[in-house]
Amino acid sequence: MPRAKTKTSPLMILAIALAALVIFAVSLWLTFPFDKIESRAEAELAKKGIVADLKNLRPGLFLGLGAESLVISQYGETPLSLTISPLRISARLGPLLSGKFVFDIEGKTLGGSFSAVFPLGEGEAGASFKELNTTILSDDNPDLLPIMEGKVSGSVATSMPLARMGELTAKADLEISGLSVGPGQVGFISINQIILGSGRISVNSTGGKADLEEFFLTGGDLEMKGSGTAQLAEPIKATAVDMTLNIKPSSPAVVAKLPLLFAFIAPNKNPDGSYTAKLKGAFASPRLTSN
Repeated sequence: MPRAKTKTSPLMILAIALAALVIFAVSLWLTFPFDKIESRAEAELAKKGIVADLKNLRPGLFLGLGAESLVISQYGETPLSLTISPLRISARLGPLLSGKFVFDIEGKTLGGSFSAVFPLGEGEAGASFKELNTTILSDDNPDLLPIMEGKVSGSVATSMPLARMGELTAKADLEISGLSVGPGQVGFISINQIILGSGRISVNSTGGKADLEEFFLTGGDLEMKGSGTAQLAEPIKATAVDMTLNIKPSSPAVVAKLPLLFAFIAPNKNPDGSYTAKLKGAFASPRLTSN
């Protein structure tokens, strides 16, 4: 008796074809020349004014990418030391199907963590971060920041393509905890360690002009509130600030700790024991004035 022919289900054929395609895609992904992607990524960042070194780029889960570290050494004309390690990047499937590239980025930096959304081309970019350590940031960037301690969490949003500092449109909301400054030099004042406590900063920048929408610090040696503007510039330390500050010492001992500061702003003492002062000039060396 002749043997009956076995019919293969169309669904089985489709499954075999898809499996073969997936195996091919994964094998291609695993053998892809990622060193060339590293060089291309560094070149693209350089076009945006960011000098960076991407190390040991490798394939990750779900056709994503991972890197041992991303070390940023300059933004625009501003020297900067910032290390992200490890770093994970993955493309969003929805935009990819319509020909757009939108990436989710996660990593650890400054003793904390962050996540970001980054479109390649036009679109909205944003990042959120938790428990970033200002001590590490100030130690690695002594020419940019005074000695600091504390933690910062918050979010930043901007539009792509990323503009230069003088044209930047962005919004930042920061929650600060356990902040202190010094000992060291702040502007022209040499200070001991000053505890500033915890608070919030909210900044909104349009076309390079930044408005300080909210600023307060409380629970430390000084209670501070502020408002004002800044004209962003490159390098960052050349940014022109114009702020009005309300400063209230927590005790007479704090006044004795900062005799030059309180002698200078004494004419602007308010009935509640606070002082009003203006902070103007370049970000790297602002001038404190009493009017």
